[in-house]
Amino acid sequence: MPHNLLAGRYDVLRQLGGSGFGQTYLARDQHLPGKPFCVVKKLQPKIKSLEAWAAAKRLFEAEASVLHALGHHDQIPHLTAHFEEARQLYLIQEYIPGWVLNQSFKNSLPMTEADTAILIREILTLLVFVHQNQVIHRDIKPSNLIRRESDRKIVLIDFGAVKQLTLSSIDDAIIVGSSGYVPPEQLLGCSCFESDLYAIGMIGIQAMTGYSPKHLQRDPESRELFWRDQADVSPEFAEVLDRLVRYDVNERYGCAEDVLESLNQAMSEGFRASLTPIDQPIPALRSTATCREGVATCTAPTPNGMDSNLDLIIPKR
Repeated sequence: MPHNLLAGRYDVLRQLGGSGFGQTYLARDQHLPGKPFCVVKKLQPKIKSLEAWAAAKRLFEAEASVLHALGHHDQIPHLTAHFEEARQLYLIQEYIPGWVLNQSFKNSLPMTEADTAILIREILTLLVFVHQNQVIHRDIKPSNLIRRESDRKIVLIDFGAVKQLTLSSIDDAIIVGSSGYVPPEQLLGCSCFESDLYAIGMIGIQAMTGYSPKHLQRDPESRELFWRDQADVSPEFAEVLDRLVRYDVNERYGCAEDVLESLNQAMSEGFRASLTPIDQPIPALRSTATCREGVATCTAPTPNGMDSNLDLIIPKR
């Protein structure tokens, strides 16, 4: 991106990352006192028609609304602006100084059971808020988790807006996620709350074993993961992680609150005392995923207690 003012306001300094879905840049907001740093995400939807462009923009606006609502949480970056310029779509978010978890993993794995449990619990507690707002992250992985420099809290980033808009056709299934952390149902185009829990379980197993999820083997019959013999782990904690990553979505925990309860029960009384309970109970949210030929259906509760279905067309292979 040329070094100039984007939207007459943002001074783009350097690229932070990118993929086929879009690019991320570090910038300064020239309109605010002190010219604070911010993150510019340039989305690059692959579209070929006016109808697809209009649909992509609607998805963009809907995602921006979700990000704006979620950004009120202290551990999710604030969305400060979103706009279109020169037929490109941009999100402007708060910059979080800190360390990306996958960078920390390079020098700290394997982790102890106690440290892994603390990490998993922190992510789960944050996920309770995300799911309460009827949002499925769909791409939880170490590179989307930042250990904030100021207070060492975990911050969750990248809610899939870029990947949602990267479609060769607007009618194709919206399939997002990263290899090793994405569960089977998500590969079929159907994401549910349990899909996020699967990703957290894979992070926990990676922390305990020191191995990337892509390098772990599955039982050819049960399709469950082999990993316990590669970690110093208690049976109780191993059972929590195993249930998080069950191949069958219906055999996993139904919500983050259930995992937190099992996690506390799995730990000794002494360790459990060091874990601060959630301030207020939040009603459990559950979702189901079913697949039939050509269509993947997700059922998730809405704020009024009714269920809503989302059918995603699965392209023929």
